[in-house]
Amino acid sequence: DIAAQKLAEEQLRVEERLAAQQANDLRALNQRVVLAKEQAEAALDAAERANEAKSRFLAHMSHELRTPLHGMLSYARFGLAEAETATPDEQAENFQSILHSGESLLEMVNDLLDLAKLEAGKMTFSFDNADVNLLAAFVVDEFNSLCSEKGVNIELDLPDDPSEIHADAERLKQVLRNMLSNAVKFSPQGSTVIMSVRQSNDSIVAEVKDQ
Repeated sequence: DIAAQKLAEEQLRVEERLAAQQANDLRALNQRVVLAKEQAEAALDAAERANEAKSRFLAHMSHELRTPLHGMLSYARFGLAEAETATPDEQAENFQSILHSGESLLEMVNDLLDLAKLEAGKMTFSFDNADVNLLAAFVVDEFNSLCSEKGVNIELDLPDDPSEIHADAERLKQVLRNMLSNAVKFSPQGSTVIMSVRQSNDSIVAEVKDQ
């Protein structure tokens, strides 16, 4: 009579199948755990990169916001100091400078508030015909009051012909503004900063020189 032996063998086979199923389930669970861990690490890495990008963006914008704001305050102080002696043309010039700086500041604030494009990893551009000479002159005008207060001379060297390109004028002004800001910031009193624009073959080159 081998009934007991057959029963024991069947129980052993059942136990082996259960053990194999448990091993498979455990491997599948481990794979899911590993996948979830990788996804969590990827999400954490993406969040950290986004936070770093936000920090850089905010630091960059804070740096840029100071220039037009400083210009507005400086021209306002000039206007107050010369309120009784300034001619109507001089007063109009001060107001025009305040207006230009205020418009630049508003454009930057709009960019600062629109963080959705930063979240999406996209920066919108508005391309149109632009004259780099006019952009350089506009930015230099923004820095005139700051340079006067710091005792730094600022000069503009432009070609006679227009330097027209197809680009985003506001983004270009941001670049030129940063170039000048760095130069003025570290220039000693009595030194000179020069913003120049020149044509080189098929390119337009904007340069900032300091001492």
